[in-house]
Amino acid sequence: MRTYKLNILLVIIFGFSFASCSGFLDEKPSKTIVVPKSVEDLQSILNAVDGVNISDSFGLILSDDIFITDDGLLALPDNIRDGYLWKRQLSDAQGSMPTWSFAYGNIFKFNVVLEEAEKITPANEAEKSQLDRIKGAALYLRSQNYFELLQIFTHPLISQADLGKDGVPLMLTPDFSAPKGKSTVGEVYDQIIEDLIKALDLLPEVPVDALRPSKVASYGLLARIYLQLGGYDQALNFANQALSIKSDLMNLNSNSYLSNLPITLYTYPIPRFNEEVVLHILAGSQSYMYSNLTFVNQVVYDSYDENDIRKYLYFTAPDQLGRVNFAGNFSGEYLVFAGITTGELYLIKAEALARKEREEEALQTLNILLESRFYEDTFIPYTAENVGSVLKIVLEERRKEMIYRGILRWTDMRRFLKDQNWSGVAPRVVEGVTYDLGTSPENYFLEIPLNEQERNEAL
Repeated sequence: MRTYKLNILLVIIFGFSFASCSGFLDEKPSKTIVVPKSVEDLQSILNAVDGVNISDSFGLILSDDIFITDDGLLALPDNIRDGYLWKRQLSDAQGSMPTWSFAYGNIFKFNVVLEEAEKITPANEAEKSQLDRIKGAALYLRSQNYFELLQIFTHPLISQADLGKDGVPLMLTPDFSAPKGKSTVGEVYDQIIEDLIKALDLLPEVPVDALRPSKVASYGLLARIYLQLGGYDQALNFANQALSIKSDLMNLNSNSYLSNLPITLYTYPIPRFNEEVVLHILAGSQSYMYSNLTFVNQVVYDSYDENDIRKYLYFTAPDQLGRVNFAGNFSGEYLVFAGITTGELYLIKAEALARKEREEEALQTLNILLESRFYEDTFIPYTAENVGSVLKIVLEERRKEMIYRGILRWTDMRRFLKDQNWSGVAPRVVEGVTYDLGTSPENYFLEIPLNEQERNEAL
């Protein structure tokens, strides 16, 4: 009977998430049909990896990581194609947008878990520990979804005043009769950080497996968020705390990697759950991700040193036109990895140090990462004597390491708008027409889906 009831619960919760595409915040699911009653029930909700461990996929199409041929674009849905052309209204024919509805579907699940967890009295210490992990995971994952919603649907943070601009609806319970107007950007960030700080007290230092949040993942997400906010002291602090727990790096200069060369189309040589993965999160599947007509930004590919193994391991061998497809997903497959890795943590630490003008430390941190990326005895460490701008070098190396990491390049494009030396990204030319994103902050966020606006006047 328990299995039967739980299956109904999952159908209700997960089925609702996808049905919600027709206007998520206006729907009122019935939680009275079947409600999770045990720790195992709640864990089962979080174990549904295909739902909760999925990240935004629109950030990649909005970024300059990719180049899609004209023929490749013709095969894509209108809203994906419009995203590539940097249009701001990306609703589909029904006025919906999965990036919005899927995130709020996830948030609903996590709110159910958090609300019902408070009603359960653990039978013993082991069950209490499990319940703590469940609550911590739900807080973490809710934070991640809200962070990504902010990156897609709200004005970039150029000044402190932007924290007072319209954010997204902040829903902290499964009660859909609660007010659904927008909170400010600052209020949503405050909630995100509050949730993650709470999660730190509930989660284990390292997870049972890479699919589950942990303290090190929470420190990592806090570091990522504070980098976005320009809080470099906090970003450095949280990156250091994460690296004090987990600092492993892959050695690309080993036969297990080099034996895969040259890389052919639909070959993915980086294993799933490799030693750098702090938390395994994937961007939602989109057909352009595995199309042979989707290529890597040529400028980025050309920036890799000839002795940099990533130039050969992360990309297919160049075609007759010199174009390459991406193969370096940390998922071990075509799905784009969007989780947290130790490589990202080293880069956050290096950038925070550089922006704080602790340049020698920044380069030392960067060198640790790069030593693992080059052929043996070919890497020349960066020093203050052989580089010009340390920050420029750090950001160039971030560009090469973090390519095709879900929403992250888009978040970088947004935060660089406040850097005086940022000149934007190269225009796109599609069917002879030039599309230029420019550097106006108004171009760096999307409109809330039309069906949500029509159903909810507060939006």
